[in-house]
Amino acid sequence: MKKWFWIIFLFFIIHNNHAQISVKGPRLGIGYSGNTYFGDLNANEKMHRFYPGVHLSLGFETQKMFMPGFHIIIGKFIAQTRDLPPVEGRQPNAFVKTPFVNASFSLKFRPLFKNPVSPFMGFGLGLLHFTPKNELNQNLSTILSTRMPGESYASNTLNFPLNLGIDFRLSRNFSVGLNYFYVLTTTDYLDNIGKLGTQSGNDKMMHLSLSMQMVIEGEGRRGR
Repeated sequence: MKKWFWIIFLFFIIHNNHAQISVKGPRLGIGYSGNTYFGDLNANEKMHRFYPGVHLSLGFETQKMFMPGFHIIIGKFIAQTRDLPPVEGRQPNAFVKTPFVNASFSLKFRPLFKNPVSPFMGFGLGLLHFTPKNELNQNLSTILSTRMPGESYASNTLNFPLNLGIDFRLSRNFSVGLNYFYVLTTTDYLDNIGKLGTQSGNDKMMHLSLSMQMVIEGEGRRGR
């Protein structure tokens, strides 16, 4: 599948006439994402492993510096450690596999939106659904012995994604986007570890994605 992605990418580069032509309308995107998290199970790691996922997006091309849009990132991350000691006879889980769905609304600021190469930054508000699991694929939220008595959490949480990236317009309707998301969550339980952990503050996530984007509306105005 990666082979076909790059074939399509090169096709549009070859056929791009570099004219400053743009269109208004919904911009659909689909691509790969790499996903990881920052929490108690990888706090001592200098290099974080990324796990594959899917990035879907729907933007609204306004031909202005600010562009609103929606993102859905579907994936998982895996982490483990040997550095978490028991606390008051409770042993926190040393392994986690967390599938997740992160849906967010964002606003992108694009100072060079008329150019074929357009860097951007953005921020947004999202809702994250996550399910931490152990080595046996059991839902850790239901295994009470891995947390302190009375310690529970919800599997849905608000988050605040910060976004940096760059768009490469290959033709009037098609572009390729590179995205980096740093996601501030409102939970400390992406890894099922809260009070038994050694790290203060809420867990965080990071997504890197490469996606193809297509504006599906008719012709808008032409730039110069």
